[in-house]
Amino acid sequence: MCLENLIAHASSEDHSGTTDTGGSALLASAVAPYLILRLALPIQTYVADQPLRGKRPQPLSELEELLFSLEAIGKLRLSSDILDGADESLSSGATHFTLLYPLLIKAMAAASDPWSGAAEVRVPLQNLLAKL
Repeated sequence: MCLENLIAHASSEDHSGTTDTGGSALLASAVAPYLILRLALPIQTYVADQPLRGKRPQPLSELEELLFSLEAIGKLRLSSDILDGADESLSSGATHFTLLYPLLIKAMAAASDPWSGAAEVRVPLQNLLAKL
């Protein structure tokens, strides 16, 4: 629930900077790098563990966290002024994809592997990458 609230706050469109008395833009820009790191951790774990796991199923708690992270990445809408170092040529709200794209490609390769891949992860990854 806390992570969902952070995502909603960082994705809100009312970051007006100077007229913002609550410091919403400042808080969103402070939280954005840590939020992206938090969403990337389950994907990094999947990329590292899945080839070693083989055909054994992924633990349910890890799978649920991974699927939640993939869904949250798709819902996240960060403006380019909040996230430093992001590509501004992407559509509005999709600037975080520039940081996560290499990791998502590695996860897609692990999920597509015929020996250790899993369709339950591959399909959400394909849907997420198709949004670009």
